[in-house]
Amino acid sequence: MPKGNTLRLIATALSSKTYQTLRSYLDVVYIYAGTISLAKELKQTDQFSVGTVIITPGSPGHCCIVIDEARNSKGESFYKLAEGYTPAQSIYILRNPLYSVATPWYRLSKGTISTSSYEFTDYRLGKME
Repeated sequence: MPKGNTLRLIATALSSKTYQTLRSYLDVVYIYAGTISLAKELKQTDQFSVGTVIITPGSPGHCCIVIDEARNSKGESFYKLAEGYTPAQSIYILRNPLYSVATPWYRLSKGTISTSSYEFTDYRLGKME
């Protein structure tokens, strides 16, 4: 139930465990959730690892999630990133436009992160608790 800038979900009956029930719930989430609400839910971190969300909250904002990690023989970490647009109904793996030899792997460190669709300059790192 929307009220101002907040949304409260009120249980009115037991929900069935069907695809249609899940789909109905996700439709509501996709309508009201965005980078601002997601940023409030994330626990801040300072490390890149699987599950880390790179997020610039706002309207518009943007985010990606680290979905895989690999290390080379030198012990350097490389990461795969995924993203989706609003509403985030289709999530896909990003290619790395700056290093086509290693696409879709990214070397991530603090500072500007350039992906094929967005440049993160002022961002936060977070994980779900």
